[in-house]
Amino acid sequence: MKKILTAIAGILCVGMMVGCSPNTSGWESYQINGIIEYKAPPEWECQDSWYENTHVLQNGDSSMSIFYTEAEDGQQALEAYVDEIKNAEPEENIQVGEWKEEKSEKISGKDALHYTQNWVYNGTDCQFDLYGFAYDGGYVVINSQTPYDDSKNDIQEQIDDIISTVKLEQ
Repeated sequence: MKKILTAIAGILCVGMMVGCSPNTSGWESYQINGIIEYKAPPEWECQDSWYENTHVLQNGDSSMSIFYTEAEDGQQALEAYVDEIKNAEPEENIQVGEWKEEKSEKISGKDALHYTQNWVYNGTDCQFDLYGFAYDGGYVVINSQTPYDDSKNDIQEQIDDIISTVKLEQ
């Protein structure tokens, strides 16, 4: 009986792990200078940015950027970056709400900060998410902007799935 219960528990654990990770079959794999690897669904168009070590993904009116910055003290540099972003003056066509600190997340096995802010961008209500984590040698930031429309939950789920594939290649 004990063996049967152990086998059932093992099957349930594997089933839960498989159910929690996204199905990435058919997704494109990307690398940023051998430091970051991630996957994205084909409907997310990926392009290099004019910013160094940065990719920008676009899906309709939703967008993401993923980048890393080298720094001796990644945590201190990340905190300085986040403070800079939180205190930046918005562009003329953007109205911003208050920053909210969300529950910390794990990205690539690292504790990641997560902040959100509501925006009105060119007349469209949006949510801006900022994720960041330090690593030995620098920090990684993932930003996303998602309009509040009927597809928001589906798009946010895709963003969460993309984030779950982010891996450091060090």
